[in-house]
Amino acid sequence: MLKLALILLLPLSILSAQTTTKKAGAGAGAGAGAEIEIEIENEVMDEMMLPKEEGIILSVLEFQRVAWNEGDIEQFMEGYWNSEELSFTGKKGVTKGWQATKENYLKSYPDRATMGQLGFEVLELNFLCDESAHMIGKWHLTRQEQEDVGGFFTLIWMKIEGRWLIVADHTS
Repeated sequence: MLKLALILLLPLSILSAQTTTKKAGAGAGAGAGAEIEIEIENEVMDEMMLPKEEGIILSVLEFQRVAWNEGDIEQFMEGYWNSEELSFTGKKGVTKGWQATKENYLKSYPDRATMGQLGFEVLELNFLCDESAHMIGKWHLTRQEQEDVGGFFTLIWMKIEGRWLIVADHTS
């Protein structure tokens, strides 16, 4: 039996199973009774799913931007891993834990005027494996009563219990 692993460049909607096997009877040039088995490897399917995962991560970032711009730090924090293992590094150093990170945001941005309007520009989004990604980008706060501020960020994302969450944030 001859096995062929194919990389198919088909729309995702056409491929419904993680692994598909197709057997065909003898055709022209094949010996009598020969079968050809075609497999779509799981790794190929995983690579084809990455654009979907990228979109999910970008939608979490957009959710955070909208929450911030509505003055809702509680909702903004939903994009972070709610764990004492969360790591946030900023100009004041390293903060460990979701609650401590939230408290720092509330202290640094006590009102809507200070929060301003947040904008992001994603420069890179790279998957380290199926369940983790590395993002580099720019952030900018447009404020009317204070000087605008901005800088760069590096985020480590992990898929935890089916949700993409930020587990490490370095913002400067």
